[in-house]
Amino acid sequence: MALVDLLGVSKHYEAQKILENINFHIDEGERIVIVGKNGSGKSTLMKIVHGSLDTDGGERINRQGIEIKMLSQVPKFDPSHNVREAIEAGLGELKSAKVRFDEISALLAEEFDNASLLEEQSHLTN
Repeated sequence: MALVDLLGVSKHYEAQKILENINFHIDEGERIVIVGKNGSGKSTLMKIVHGSLDTDGGERINRQGIEIKMLSQVPKFDPSHNVREAIEAGLGELKSAKVRFDEISALLAEEFDNASLLEEQSHLTN
């Protein structure tokens, strides 16, 4: 099942055509790579997929409930952080979820039939 579909998408900047009548889709579990010359529309395409850039034509359809995240091409880091600290700072939500998942897993070792914990664990893994 498709997570995102772009149908007949076009994007122009002034007189320059960046994308013209593009069809693109990403299916669940699929990994993609986009390769091209500078200025060929890679970032424009990904901003349209992300939903942060409107098209001049065509349609963007995404699966209901899906949240698309995108990293900046020019990330801003706290200059006092080393590389590990900078990465960990960017993973705050994911790191918190991992800590909670580990806590729940330990609790489930003793309370394996706790419906509340099982539901929370299921939520964390989705």
